[in-house]
Amino acid sequence: MTAAHIFSIIPWIEAIEIRNGTRLTCQNRTAAALAKAHGKVTVAGSDSHTYRGIGKTYMVCDKARNREEFLFELRQGRVRVEGREGGFLTLASDIVRLTANFYKDGIRMLIDSPLDWKRQLRVGCTTVGLPLTAVGLIGAFIHYIQDQRFNDELLLDLIARRSDPLTSSVPVPVFESSISA
Repeated sequence: MTAAHIFSIIPWIEAIEIRNGTRLTCQNRTAAALAKAHGKVTVAGSDSHTYRGIGKTYMVCDKARNREEFLFELRQGRVRVEGREGGFLTLASDIVRLTANFYKDGIRMLIDSPLDWKRQLRVGCTTVGLPLTAVGLIGAFIHYIQDQRFNDELLLDLIARRSDPLTSSVPVPVFESSISA
C-alpha cells in the first residue's frame, strides 16, 4: 500500500483502527496520525488469533451504558482506545504456546490410548518436528523487521506527497514524531 492508495480511500472510510493488538507501535502511531489529520473516528481491536490476546486491545466510552449508546458515541468519535500493541515477542510467544499445546495434547491423547497407532504417530512426528518451531520464530522476526521498514517507507511516501504539486489537492496529514528510532 502506498500513500496514493491511502489518499484515494481516505474519503470513503469513516474510521481508522489506530490500535491493533498485533501491530507494531510505530504502525499504530502512523494510523493515529492519519486519523487525526483527516478527522476520522478512531477504533481499536485485538486482531488476536489466540485466546490470550482477545480483549487485550479495546475501546472505552465512559458515557455509554449499553450497545446503542456506545455505537452512538463511537460514531461521534468520543471513545478512546486502550490496551496492548503487538510486536515480535507477542507473535513469538503465541507460536511457542501453540506448538507446546499441540504437543501436550498429543501426549495427553497418547496416555489415554497408548496402543492407538495414530496417536503414537502424531506424538512421534510432533517430536521430530519440534525444532521446526524455530522456523516460525525466524519468520516472525523477519515479518516484524519488514513491517517496520514498510511503515518507515510509507511515512516517507506520505510526507513526500505533501510537497508534490501534482497531489497538492489531496489533504495531507501533519505527522507528530511518528517515525520511531
